[in-house]
Amino acid sequence: MLLMPLVIAVMIAPMLLTSRSFASDWANHLWLVWQQSLNIRKLGHPSYFVQSSFGAFYPWFAFNGGTLYAAAGAVAVLTGEHPLAAYIASYLVSFAAAYGGWLWLCHQLGLSGWRAHVPAILYLTSSYYVANVYGRGDFPEVVGTSAIPVVVAGAVYLLRTERWRPLPLAAFIAAVVLLTGSHTITVLWGATFLAVAALVTLIALRGEWRPSLRRSLSVLAVAALGLAVNAWYLVPAVLYQSRILINNEYPGITQDWFTKTSQLFGILRNTHNPTWITGNVQAQLPTLAIVWAVVVAIVVWPRTSPLMRRLILAATALLGLFAWLVLTPRLLNELGPWQHVEFPFRLVTYASLAACSLVMIVLLALDRMPQATRRATDAALVLLTLFSGALAIQQMWHAPSFLPMGRNQVFESATTPPSTWYYGPDYADRSRPVLTPTLTSLVGGSPPATQTAIELPASPYLTSHEYPIVSSRPGTVATNIAAGPYLVKVSGAKPVGRTARGTMVLQLVARRGRRDVVSVTTAASTALRAGVALTLGSIVGVIVLLLVVTWGLRRGNHATAGESRSA
Repeated sequence: MLLMPLVIAVMIAPMLLTSRSFASDWANHLWLVWQQSLNIRKLGHPSYFVQSSFGAFYPWFAFNGGTLYAAAGAVAVLTGEHPLAAYIASYLVSFAAAYGGWLWLCHQLGLSGWRAHVPAILYLTSSYYVANVYGRGDFPEVVGTSAIPVVVAGAVYLLRTERWRPLPLAAFIAAVVLLTGSHTITVLWGATFLAVAALVTLIALRGEWRPSLRRSLSVLAVAALGLAVNAWYLVPAVLYQSRILINNEYPGITQDWFTKTSQLFGILRNTHNPTWITGNVQAQLPTLAIVWAVVVAIVVWPRTSPLMRRLILAATALLGLFAWLVLTPRLLNELGPWQHVEFPFRLVTYASLAACSLVMIVLLALDRMPQATRRATDAALVLLTLFSGALAIQQMWHAPSFLPMGRNQVFESATTPPSTWYYGPDYADRSRPVLTPTLTSLVGGSPPATQTAIELPASPYLTSHEYPIVSSRPGTVATNIAAGPYLVKVSGAKPVGRTARGTMVLQLVARRGRRDVVSVTTAASTALRAGVALTLGSIVGVIVLLLVVTWGLRRGNHATAGESRSA
């Protein structure tokens, strides 16, 4: 059917047919993709750092979406330095993954025809999915949450299929890589959703079907292999997250007014956004789809099987759990690492996934109902799906843009972020005490260090820099180095503290009239080397696994063909 390419074309149209910049973060993430593409072009590999006017050696990619920006940046380089094309292509792949994952899952479970497309359409046109793309521009979250349907469909395939095929296996691994390599919050909450969904599904199946322990461990091992591809950035993210400012300055759960009961279960997407929100947040559940699923479930309940009833209850429980979490932000503040979801509306993704799962299961139950019952329910389902699509079109085309001259403003400077940039020094260092520098005048350096700080030059691909100085006396001096000493190595001076913004304060030992050189270079600690080695080894492991599966499949096909000829 043409439904899939049609829906994806509608979703991507505002990006392709206009030069708008949408939400502020849409432009900000485009600039970050450009930064990583510059790193790759110059260095031949991704970097942990953004070098810019707000700090040298700022370790954004060590803590946030390292693999995603590296992949998009690499595509930009390979296509002749076209970061905008790579960026839009990443969104296109995300839409295809989300839709294709739902469609693959529905087909495996027995749905066919247009009904198999309904959960995918409802998910892609749901209010928060569209808001993430155009209203918030949260590129890493879009990619991470779009991978979840493929992870589920791929896991079902690998658990049920006797002989694995390379293409579905590659799709599952790629989805795991994207889920765990795009957005740190989505990694935590996405894994939590998948674990809870798997648990309630196993309880509902209750002996009807249960994969073997060996097969289950094999699938987990493949998932771990995909996760390990991201080790190059997950290792520093895990090891050093307690040493960065955001871990100390986290504000807790905020902006819960977007998901008050009246808003969460609203039909129209008309939530008012304060003027200081640089986007258009709409976070309603697919309420009409939920109502349809509940009403139809009640109608078919007497005639459906005990297994189908348990699956309906399981999906309803999953939906209820995440809707309850959205509506109880005070509880989220007590959930330890899970509180870093920050905005309750981020959990609408998982409630929407559960709602679409409920629709899918009810559709499976309807397959066994009389034709007359199906006609009425089908008509209602088509209408609400079209309504969801119409609301999505209105939502995406009316999303405001926050760069007045269009998205090309993003590329005005490789060292200064676009005017939409609002992030503080979240990933700057906080591992050392705040110190007030004692030296206010230095001579030398490039540019001349006549201010209170040693200012390293802003360069998109800086890996090391030598900074010759002459100081009048020993003392401490502020710098614009945003990374901690666990990510950069300083010679010729000793890191002893930090400024309030997390930039490094150095202890100088220079004497009057003596020229010294302060040298800064990216660190290569044992942990970082291990992370990079694990990533490279995992990539090799993925390739070997796919080759082995391909070879085994061909060998099996040849054996089958030989038996047929013998017969």
